[in-house]
Amino acid sequence: ISRMLKCRTSAKIISKSINKNILTLNGNVCVSIIYLDNHSKEVKSYASTVAFTKECELDEDAENCFVSAKVGVDYLNCRVMTGRKLDLHGAVSIHYVVKSKEKTEILCEADGLGVQTKCKCCDNTAKICIGEKNIVISEDAEVAAAAGNIRCIIRGEAVSNVTECKVVGDKAIIKGELNVFMLYSSGNSGDICKLETSIPFSQIIDVTSVDCENQCKAVTEVSSLELRPKIGLDGEAKVVNINAVINANIMCSYNECVRYISDSYSTDYDLNLKKKNILLKHQCANSIEKISIKKTVEFAENIVSVADVWCEIKNDSVKCVDNEIVLSGTVAAHMLVINASQSPLYIEKPIEFTHKLNLSDVNSSHTAESVVSVLNVAYTITSATTVELKADLNAEVLVYEVTDAQIITEVDIDQNAKKQKGEASLIIYYSKAGEKIWDIARNYNSSVKQIMSANSLTDDAVLSDMPLLIPII
Repeated sequence: ISRMLKCRTSAKIISKSINKNILTLNGNVCVSIIYLDNHSKEVKSYASTVAFTKECELDEDAENCFVSAKVGVDYLNCRVMTGRKLDLHGAVSIHYVVKSKEKTEILCEADGLGVQTKCKCCDNTAKICIGEKNIVISEDAEVAAAAGNIRCIIRGEAVSNVTECKVVGDKAIIKGELNVFMLYSSGNSGDICKLETSIPFSQIIDVTSVDCENQCKAVTEVSSLELRPKIGLDGEAKVVNINAVINANIMCSYNECVRYISDSYSTDYDLNLKKKNILLKHQCANSIEKISIKKTVEFAENIVSVADVWCEIKNDSVKCVDNEIVLSGTVAAHMLVINASQSPLYIEKPIEFTHKLNLSDVNSSHTAESVVSVLNVAYTITSATTVELKADLNAEVLVYEVTDAQIITEVDIDQNAKKQKGEASLIIYYSKAGEKIWDIARNYNSSVKQIMSANSLTDDAVLSDMPLLIPII
């Protein structure tokens, strides 16, 4: 190593398994360095992979659950000890979510012995993984004849894109493509070249049978990528072998209308009510946003060309603020450039972004989730020392209306506690505007239906100050 240009770290979850209440996550951390070779003065790279296994104890047994997990790099310190030795210290964090279907019995009707019920209906959106599979891809790609042979692979990236997902019975058929990018040095002079190729894939995945009206989609992620040059009979490497593993999850989303009793009383007896709070989330909007961000990068010396540029999403968040949905985050822009003396330079710059979504009727009862990815990156050399970067982002934002519903799970009638009633069969009550008919009926041991019928009302609230006839049941 003559000079360190960049030390990069990426972490992936390779496999997940659950045994009773123990979640086991297997993954690896890949540390790759881009450096200037001491002898040839070429840009080269070296990668080292460390495997890890993490066991997490869950609060309860979680068989037949869906697990989503991701790894984030907290920090990495890299120090050059000698020309061939590095000292590395770092840490990663694992964030995982375990989801399962939960059955909750909800009381939606109660009748007899003068029981009155107040019912509500609320929409709920449930999401669950109904199938998962790793797709293994192995393919050869040939570099352009004019680019010469592959001397050293400097950087490789792969992104999977699903173009079709169809669920038929207990099978899901998905089609897509794996987009692979490779930066490498070539020829006798070590010129920096690029290879971009797309590999189509299709897969049949066993799934839990679902209703055909439910919406299903495939969510994929490249969990591993390996690029190996293949040396031909002439001693040159003009073909690279691409080995990748794509983790595919079939996610199912279905809507349901939940009807529940929110309050109850009896006109004849005292009641003992058992209550429970459940959280209902209804997906009310799904927005795909295209965001363009720009950044002017300045260099301390003159540059003649840009060898490579790429961007990574460092963090993103979405909030409902002041009746608006605001998406914000940070993109890390990486550049490898060549200066006037033909020496490579590396620079990294953060780009902050904020984007407001044009969605109406958003309030404090709403929440949102976002998935942001980089579509493409372009650059323009604006002067001898400045480059203007432009990155296009794709943001999918899901908006939910959240209801914290208090439901009645049991109505226990105490038949030994009969209510005492007066002799009057009809009472005149002077109501105020805005009063709920339910509250009036509950207070006088009457029923909403009879009060509305006796007063020819059509709304469940009193519209103006007025006397009401209250039939006593």
